[in-house]
Amino acid sequence: MPDANGITLAEAQNALVEAIAARSAFMGGARGVKTYRYTTGGVERIVTREDLKSINDDILLWDAKVRQLSRGGITVRGVTFLS
Repeated sequence: MPDANGITLAEAQNALVEAIAARSAFMGGARGVKTYRYTTGGVERIVTREDLKSINDDILLWDAKVRQLSRGGITVRGVTFLS
């Protein structure tokens, strides 16, 4: 079931995998890699090593979205209706 923005669990999982792959390209064995092209959330980006903070932020965002969609969406508690 998609979230309020129409993002499905599969799309969120794919975006998370792409963000992790981008980080791995820089942190792992690809020492000659200076730029990396990846798509996350439907947006294609070309990133450099200097973008690692942005990539880590993407990982946190998509991980949270995957967790949210995995449990069925947003849970609202303690709502007070004003009249």
